[in-house]
Order: sequence, then C-alpha cells, then structure tokens
Amino acid sequence: MKSFTYALLISLVCLISGCNSSTEPKDCAGVSGGDAFIDDCGVCISEESGLAENYLMDCAGVCAGTSSLDNCGNCDDDPSDDCSEDCYGEWGGIAYIDDCNNCVQGTTGFEENWAIDCNGTCFGGAFLNECGCVSGSSDLEEDYCYGCTDVVAINFDNSLIDNGSCVYDGVMDIEGNIYTTVIIGSQEWMAENLRVTQYRNGNSIPNVVEVSEWSLLNSGGYCYLNNDSLNIDVYGNFYNWGAVIDENEICPEDWHIPSDDEWQILVDYLGGDDIAGGSLKSTGSIENGDGLWFEPNVGATNESGFTSLPAGYRYFDGLYYLEGEGSYFWSSTERFNRGMAWGRTLINTYTWVSHYSFGYPGNGASIRCVRD
Repeated sequence: MKSFTYALLISLVCLISGCNSSTEPKDCAGVSGGDAFIDDCGVCISEESGLAENYLMDCAGVCAGTSSLDNCGNCDDDPSDDCSEDCYGEWGGIAYIDDCNNCVQGTTGFEENWAIDCNGTCFGGAFLNECGCVSGSSDLEEDYCYGCTDVVAINFDNSLIDNGSCVYDGVMDIEGNIYTTVIIGSQEWMAENLRVTQYRNGNSIPNVVEVSEWSLLNSGGYCYLNNDSLNIDVYGNFYNWGAVIDENEICPEDWHIPSDDEWQILVDYLGGDDIAGGSLKSTGSIENGDGLWFEPNVGATNESGFTSLPAGYRYFDGLYYLEGEGSYFWSSTERFNRGMAWGRTLINTYTWVSHYSFGYPGNGASIRCVRD
C-alpha cells in the first residue's frame, strides 16, 4: 500500500512537471513537432525526405498518372506526338533540310531549295540574266540569247542580244545601215546610194567639208549634198576617188564597187545606152510634187527597181552641182591612168546613160555596190 501510493505520487509529479516524456504532437513521419505532411497523393513529405510536394502527381494532375511534359512543354501520355529538335537546334522549330541539304526556315529569308540554280542543279552556278538561264561554268556565249534582233530582218527571232546573224532582204554595211537591193538580169545591185562612213575593216573615212581641203585630197574622203546631213537618208554620201580605190574597201562584205564592164552589163540588159536611163531613174518630178527630178524627167519608169536619184555631184572646186538634174556614179575603172576614172551619168532631159569620165582627186560622186 505504501509503494502504490508512492508510484502514484511520482506519476502526478511527472504529469505536472513533464519529467522525461514529450507532450508535442508528432508529424506523419513520427517526428514530434516535425513539419512533414501528407500531400495530395497521400505521400508524407518533408524537407528531410528530399521529395517535392505532389511528386507522384503527373503533369495532367493525376496521382501516379503517366502523362509527362516533352521538350516543347506539351503534357500527354502519347510519345508519338512529342516535338522534336529542328535542323537549327530549336525544339518544335519549323526549320527543315531542303533538297540541296540546306537548313531552311522562314526567318532565314531563303525559299525552299534556294541553292538549286536555274538549271535545276544544287549549287550549279547557273544564273538568270536578261536572256534567261546562263551557266557560270561556260564562256556564257553559248548560253546567251544571241541571234537576230532586228525586226526588219528575214531571220528575226526575238533574241535580246544581236550576234550579227541578221539576214536582210537587202544588205547591211558595217555601221548597220540597211540597203534594199534589186536583181537586174544576172546582177544584184543596191537600190540606194551608199552612205557608210567607215571602210569594211572599221577604219573611218574622213568627212571633208572645207573646199580647199576637198580639192587637194588624195586619200579617201566623203561628204553629203550641200554639207547638210538631212540629205544623207535620201541621197547617201558623195565619195572621192581615194575612197573608191582604198584597199580597206568601202562596200559591205560580198559586195564591191562595179567596174566599168559591170556597169555596161547592166545598161545592155536594160536596152543599151540610149534607153536604159528610163528604167533606171526614179519617177516623178519636183514640179508635180511626186519626185525629186526637175521637169522634164524624160522617160522615167524605174521598171528595173534601180531607183536612181538626182543627187548631182561635188566638183573639185568644192561646190555642189546639178541636184535635181542628174545622177553621177563611180565605177572602179580608171581611164587609161590619166587622172580620170569611168563613171555613169543619168540626167533628167534624156533616157540615155552617159559613159562619163570623172576627174580625180577632186570630184565626188555617188556609189552603188554590186554583189560579188
């Protein structure tokens, strides 16, 4: 009885004073006064556990669920739609490898297959210019759209770069002047007076205006009627003997200044010296307003198509004579080497063709070329 009473007394004292046992509540980990707690998935979490709150909850909010976030932040449990890294290293990016093995995306400024050249070759080097697709590996000449660009040429082909291949219903000189031609008998003649200012090799022919210089000129020279350039398109140029015989040649390739014999072939084919002028002269008259000849333009029919015009000539005194009255043409034949050369003349008052001698070096006359 005495020992029981003592034990009860000790228990009361401990209850009052605390003795050695704690009275604080324990957390879910069994720690008195601890901070562990039960999360939403029923897991006891504390700092000492090393577990994050709701660590068993997946990205979809399902405890012990299987959904997860991919590298692009998408939450699902289907790995087939996980995003991937593009060729620029961007997860979920839209860059891709094109047919030329380039990484292409909208921000690069490149179109798909931007390295394919205009021939369809990756990194081929061909490029577009005004003529189309040009290969950088060639000398360009074969790839350019070379051809005939002149719409009046027979073989005009819409090319953008002229390669000199144009074929005309006539003939073209070195400067690009085009002359209509006419076939008379066995010969083909220019139907216009020559107006070129260069020899066939590109050397310039001096334009000689001054009277004193013209009369003493021994080398080639040209001028135009009354020194008025507006006359060139109608009458062409006058040339001196030096230009006629220059070794560089004044007529276009495959053409030449006719010899005296070749002039005679033309005249004979048209009926002879007495009447050939009628079929060689252009028709009409100044007075009637339908031609360039003074009245009377006797017998003019131009049936041959030669279309001789009355440009007149330039004399060795440097002056111009007989415009509207006569046509004066050089031949390439000297007259017995006496400082003169044969030519042909047509005048308004007759139908005959004069076998005329031009003195040189001072005279200037027209040139008609004949095909070789």
